[in-house]
Amino acid sequence: MPNPRPVPTNLLPPHSTYQPTRRLLGALVLSAVLIFPALAVASPWTLPADELVVTISQTFQHADHEYLDDGTFQAFPLDAHFRSQSMRIGTRYGFSDRFEGAADIAIVHLSYSTEPLILDEFEELPTPGEATESILDFNASQFGAADLRLHGRYNLVAGNIMVTSGTTLKFPTGYEEPSGTFVTDADGNTRIGGQATLGDAQTDLTQSLLFGTFIHQTETFVRAETGFRFRFGSPGHQGLAQLQAGQFIGDSLIAMAGINGLMTVVEGEVIGESFIAVDPSVPSTEFTPDNIEVRDLRLDRDSVDVSGGLLLDLGAVELTARYSYTVWGRNTAATHAVSVG
Repeated sequence: MPNPRPVPTNLLPPHSTYQPTRRLLGALVLSAVLIFPALAVASPWTLPADELVVTISQTFQHADHEYLDDGTFQAFPLDAHFRSQSMRIGTRYGFSDRFEGAADIAIVHLSYSTEPLILDEFEELPTPGEATESILDFNASQFGAADLRLHGRYNLVAGNIMVTSGTTLKFPTGYEEPSGTFVTDADGNTRIGGQATLGDAQTDLTQSLLFGTFIHQTETFVRAETGFRFRFGSPGHQGLAQLQAGQFIGDSLIAMAGINGLMTVVEGEVIGESFIAVDPSVPSTEFTPDNIEVRDLRLDRDSVDVSGGLLLDLGAVELTARYSYTVWGRNTAATHAVSVG
């Protein structure tokens, strides 16, 4: 594809033993399992043969609102907050001018912090031990390797409009599985389930088509992706679509904007029960079982994210900064993310 300047490489961009009142305490927990969303942006422009690209990025995320499974937008209950920071390392290699392979993995630290809660009603003044045992602590923290992703891309059409086939396999790395609000272990003890996990702990296969073009007159690039994600295990399969545009500002600075969406098209399996707050603004001192609704928990997730950023092309090195926000979703957090790389 004739091009006055190369398109930057990373633009490729069992039964609970809890009493009924105790089981209701999970209302303050997220209705969705919080995970680290991979901000992978594939490219219809494959690398030249024998070229190797290494990418390193740091991403910071936070959220204090969520979208319930019916799309309702509300704050986390009990003044809860989700935070995460991750370092993603990836490589791309051109096996030929049309075929490239890639791999990436992220090391993530995430936390979900919330006010403690006591819902038990005591007829007499409880002892210190009884009071301590009645405290429900939904704070959670995880650290470790998230999912490993392997990518293969083959350019089908080269020219003014590029068309490339992309295949991605995602594998879990052995982290804790997501669960319902309460889980019962082999000894019959019931505990609070994981409020934040590093992923869905199952394998995905994504097949997509990537389209791209470069408009010489305005020095603008546009890329798009559409595909289908087979989610093995309990989650439902998803359709996906992305659109991104970039504009050169001078010789080395590029402004970027994009939108991407995920939509579950096959309903997944129920993995437990989720307890949500009917009114998340109720403080912990006034929280009662009447403010609780129990729903089936699935790992199905829909989202629409918008993003914007800058890329500085220094030749052998490219520096990027990007911001994204989840503007709509189901069963997911309304996440703000800032990434530099």
